[in-house]
Amino acid sequence: MTAVVAWLDAVLSSIPLPVLEVWGRFSYVVGLFLAICAFCGFTFRIGEQWGSGRARQRWDTKAFLSVPLTCVLIIATGYVGSFIVLVPGAQTFESLKDLAVLLCVVLLGYPALITIPFAYGLSDLIEGVPPEFLLAWLPGYFINPSCFWIAHQFVGKNPDFRIAGTWWRYLIAAVLFMTLEPVLWGYMCSDQFPSGISYHRISAALFFTTSITWAMGPMAFLIALPLARRFGWFWAEIPGRVRERAIGSSAWIWESGRSEAPGGAAPVPEGLPIRIFIFAPFIALVLVMVGTTAIVALQTADDDARMLATRLHQAMSTNIRLQLDDYLARSPPPAGTQREDTLDSLLRNQAVGTSGRAVVLEASGKVIASSASPGDPVVANAIAALGQRTGPSGLSAGTTEFQFDHVTAKPLSRETWLTYAAAYRNQRAGHDWTLMTAMPESFYLAGLRKANSRSAMLLALALVLSLVLGAALASMVTAPLRRMAHATQTMAGGDLSVRVPDSKLEELDALGGSFNTMATKLKKSFDDLLGEISTRKSREQELKESETRLRLSEERLKLAIDAASLGISDWDIEQDRLVWDDSMYRLYGVRKEEFSGAFEAWSKCVVPEDVAQARADVETALRGESDYFSDFRVKRADGAIRIIRGVAQIIRNADGKPVRMVGINRDVTDLVNAEHERVRANEAVQAAQAELAQVARLTTMGELAASIAHEISQPLAAVVSYGNGALRWLAQAPPNLEETKAALKGVVEAGSHAGEVFVRIRDLLKHRKPDYATLDVNQAIRDVTALTGSALRSRSVVIETTLAADLPRVSGDRVQLQQVIMNLAMNGADAMSSVTDRPRLLQVESKANDEGGIEVAIRDSGSGIEDAIRHRIFDPLFTTKSAGMGMGLSICRRIIEAHGGRLWASPRTPHGTEFRFTIPGPDRPPTPA
Repeated sequence: MTAVVAWLDAVLSSIPLPVLEVWGRFSYVVGLFLAICAFCGFTFRIGEQWGSGRARQRWDTKAFLSVPLTCVLIIATGYVGSFIVLVPGAQTFESLKDLAVLLCVVLLGYPALITIPFAYGLSDLIEGVPPEFLLAWLPGYFINPSCFWIAHQFVGKNPDFRIAGTWWRYLIAAVLFMTLEPVLWGYMCSDQFPSGISYHRISAALFFTTSITWAMGPMAFLIALPLARRFGWFWAEIPGRVRERAIGSSAWIWESGRSEAPGGAAPVPEGLPIRIFIFAPFIALVLVMVGTTAIVALQTADDDARMLATRLHQAMSTNIRLQLDDYLARSPPPAGTQREDTLDSLLRNQAVGTSGRAVVLEASGKVIASSASPGDPVVANAIAALGQRTGPSGLSAGTTEFQFDHVTAKPLSRETWLTYAAAYRNQRAGHDWTLMTAMPESFYLAGLRKANSRSAMLLALALVLSLVLGAALASMVTAPLRRMAHATQTMAGGDLSVRVPDSKLEELDALGGSFNTMATKLKKSFDDLLGEISTRKSREQELKESETRLRLSEERLKLAIDAASLGISDWDIEQDRLVWDDSMYRLYGVRKEEFSGAFEAWSKCVVPEDVAQARADVETALRGESDYFSDFRVKRADGAIRIIRGVAQIIRNADGKPVRMVGINRDVTDLVNAEHERVRANEAVQAAQAELAQVARLTTMGELAASIAHEISQPLAAVVSYGNGALRWLAQAPPNLEETKAALKGVVEAGSHAGEVFVRIRDLLKHRKPDYATLDVNQAIRDVTALTGSALRSRSVVIETTLAADLPRVSGDRVQLQQVIMNLAMNGADAMSSVTDRPRLLQVESKANDEGGIEVAIRDSGSGIEDAIRHRIFDPLFTTKSAGMGMGLSICRRIIEAHGGRLWASPRTPHGTEFRFTIPGPDRPPTPA
């Protein structure tokens, strides 16, 4: 260690002193600039970008607690380091305290920075540094942490030495620090020490100690950073602790504890924690009281010590004077060297000669006798200081007191000596001398300096105890308040059921009770408010939906008006002022500037043939006889004739007199033409349907030809038989008239039966329009079964009829209903054509339904209809028969629906299909198909 310090001393000694002085002054100016920037909240690194900016510090609980933590760390490391000697007689382990400064500045941030000057001075005071040195070095106590602040700028946001980039930034900070700090302190100490000693010895020692500090830094950070992060003390990871922005900008660019810009982050609580507000003044008061007491006591002790020193000097000077008088009176001393040796021995035997210096001088300043060895630098400095006090004429007054500083380079020290000079004259011997005594200040003030150190330690101990006591008291007093604050935050989060417990402090217990009462009332009010809000939201939602529906309705109305080419008119009847919208002018083919806006102007737009009726419709509506509804034709300017339909509402006054007529007009030309086309198309469809029905009937009759022939042949055979019998009875003599009459009667009955068969066939085959009349459905069923009976029996089909006796009569076309019954019956017979394992049974049933109409069911025992095609059996042109047209069931459904009824099919259990149709009562007239 000694060799390293000596080498650094040699290196600095090789640099010319003027260069070191310029370097020192420049470093001092740069250090002052860094101190201003650091302590005033400036920064040169905004987030991860370099630039000039401002940093805003938020003082939370941990920020305040960083202050005493910094004090304890610096004082403790300084005290421990003072016991570790690196260079015997020259250098202690000051690097340990500087390392604590580096860690505190980088890890704890701004609160540690502003604490370090005071903690460092207190530590030096404990280590024995004179108070006057502290005052002289006061700027340095602020510049020193500002130089460490360079590391804060380079690595402060992430001092993780496991990352390679941290090392080179740390190295740059170390180089900048070593360039400024050691030489800067050489400049600052040049007032207390000679420039050569300051720049060579002090700067070399600081180069040595600070290089050790920076060398230990990485390992210290690897240990301290995880601890700081674990306990939440690392300033860069505390949310909202520091915000940074560029100078001239109001937008915060970076915020501690967050990776994103603070604009989108959650707000950070502002203001001082109440614990800090309570115990910070308490701690400050304790420190002020302890410090003031120590300063007053030490100052008083210093004054007493200096007064004691003066009196001791006077006493020692008087004692020496007496001994000189006695020595000179007893025997005149020999002259020359023998006399000087005798006087030197006399002075060395004095108390002052042991701990200080005693010197006898001639008026010219020549040393006659001295308690020190020849060439003693202290004696030389004392004589030089006396010469500056007295001048060339020597000591004019009887006594004088002064002090001078004696500096030694190795070991480096600066000692103040208290000096007392008194004139000594011996008239008998003819001597005119000056008797000077000098004692080091430490001889008198050693106890005072020890008291200074103890006072500083007492102040540090008072600080720690005050922090502990203040924190305990503040925690006890503020605990209920913090619970209330937490409860308030919980309530702000939506949980209004939280309450605070009772407190042992009367006022806080009352406050807690008031808080709980308020919370209860607030919850009730909030619940009521939630109910009201829910109701209002529901109403607002309904209103919004209504407004939306209204807006949609208005939009649809506008679209409808535009799509339908509707025009709106407003006629002021009393003033005969007719106002049209733009659509009206397009409907009538009139230019806006050509329309006079009167009723007559409208009448001129109507074709002459329709004017009378159009005006009559208006007058009828004005009289209130009917609502206004009128179709009329207008002739446009291009000659086109358009049909206009007008609808209007008459507005009347209190007397019932019409005052306004507001309405809409619509061009219905295409609609009327389409209606005419629709009527013609319906007529064509009806004709086609009638033809299809006729074809269906003919097809059915073709299928029944054999049965019809059988039905006709029976009455015709009866006619022949009865005729032949009548002839035989007439051929008898005399003719048997009674038998003849009976035979002729049989001829008439058989002929009538044949006529009825022909009538039924003719009605079915006749092509005619539907003839709706009140009819008996049971009779229609009997006629169909009579007509189809022979054909069904030929297919081994047994007909079973169940006809209700009280069946109401309905309104319908007898032929069409018979066609439906016949078609369903024949379809049932066709469905049973493949049945061989069970009877082929066709059931026909009629009954009245609950609606006053009738319901007819026709069931077969066939194979049934597949589920996949059941929904299609009534579609036109759909058939399952190889020779079918697919129109029978479609026509049957149209006939039934035209009668106001319904036709459907459903499966039977276990076999077959059931068709049912309904016909409404006579109070619901059918709709022609």
